[in-house]
Amino acid sequence: LTSIGNSAFSGCKGFTGNLELPKGLTDIGDYTFANCVGFTGGLKLPEGLASIGSSAFEMCYDFTSIVIPESATSIGTGAFRYCGGVTGVSIPAGMNTVGAQAFAGCGGLTNVYFGGSPGQWASIAIEPDNELLTGANIYYNTYYASGDSMPALTDNGIPAAVLSPAAGPAESSNLDRQEYSTYGTPVNSYLYDNGSGLTRVEYTWGKVVIENYD
Repeated sequence: LTSIGNSAFSGCKGFTGNLELPKGLTDIGDYTFANCVGFTGGLKLPEGLASIGSSAFEMCYDFTSIVIPESATSIGTGAFRYCGGVTGVSIPAGMNTVGAQAFAGCGGLTNVYFGGSPGQWASIAIEPDNELLTGANIYYNTYYASGDSMPALTDNGIPAAVLSPAAGPAESSNLDRQEYSTYGTPVNSYLYDNGSGLTRVEYTWGKVVIENYD
């Protein structure tokens, strides 16, 4: 099996669990699995796949994670539109194009694990109406080949794996500053109200710094 044609499984009901497509598949057509409700796990696309058709998985509401193989270079228009249950997506460093609205309506999307550098991410042609993708937490040089290996999240969306204490807190004049080892090398910074003050969480190369302020 090297390709699945347009609308081949569109509207099929009764699917459950993960969807893992077979090796050797190189092409997924338009609307191939559109509106296939019932999947309750991850979507893992096979290595060797080059492109994902327009609206290929649109309205597959209950997927929880998506793994784009390292061979894929383009994601079609609306490919994962309204996949609202997805919280994590792995995207390879070689991605060139993300079509318009590819991730529109993915309201649960929290974390994007990108296999390349910030510069490589910036070079991807991400077409309009993908704000839920570009506005997610993006972890560079971090690619998960399986949705099951993606780290669990805490209530505020921080991967639980980064909260594994390192040797000890760093010296700082700031109130309650701590450093933690990380599972990857992301670069992001967040500031949020912790109820009694402000907390800054900064993901730097190889560590996480958490600072609490009155």
